[in-house]
Amino acid sequence: MLVSSGWLLRRSSGHGSWACSHSPTQLSNPPPKVEHFENEPADYSVGFVLDGFFLCVVWGMAVYDRAYEPVALALNHVAGSRDRRMREVADTLWRFFGHQGVSWVGFYTIDDVQENMVLGPSRDTPACSPIGLHGACGKVWRTGRPMIIGDVVNLGAEYVACDPRDKSELVIPMFDDGGNCWGVLDVDSRERDAFCEADLQGLRRILEATGLSWPKGHLDAIVY
Repeated sequence: MLVSSGWLLRRSSGHGSWACSHSPTQLSNPPPKVEHFENEPADYSVGFVLDGFFLCVVWGMAVYDRAYEPVALALNHVAGSRDRRMREVADTLWRFFGHQGVSWVGFYTIDDVQENMVLGPSRDTPACSPIGLHGACGKVWRTGRPMIIGDVVNLGAEYVACDPRDKSELVIPMFDDGGNCWGVLDVDSRERDAFCEADLQGLRRILEATGLSWPKGHLDAIVY
């Protein structure tokens, strides 16, 4: 049976909603054989965090495993200005995950008058800028809560379509030492349901380790 010492995540079919358990969990009714997974309906997704290694099993969909510890090690000696650290993080995330369902990764920062989100370092294509305070990035800045967007269609008019091929998104706020949100990390994919809570946790730890976000009490993610 499949047993997790970390997270168990389930996504309801068609809704992109996630339920999360922090305790060791055993799946009660796993399919009898792994080779039958591809024939099962895409009713839910399961994610496991085991010693920093993330395995995402998505029934009927693509499967990605994103390991964040090697990324953290690659960024261990990052220093310098905030802009330089953002550049290093964007480049490193693209190098590790550009072939694992990530179509774009970059930063947006709030301008001096707090009226626009402005594009910072990013990979690997141009993106919209400025984007006002609407869209997922603006909402994350306003609320201080991350967003896991399984299908950008669920955002409706709130969605800022820089690349019409993108189908899912993860946006994480970054805080200064006073607890103020000064920008966001934005990660996109051309596949639906490409990100989950384990990606949020792994990326947030990287932002804090590189000094781009000050550790603070984390609010629950907004899920679409």
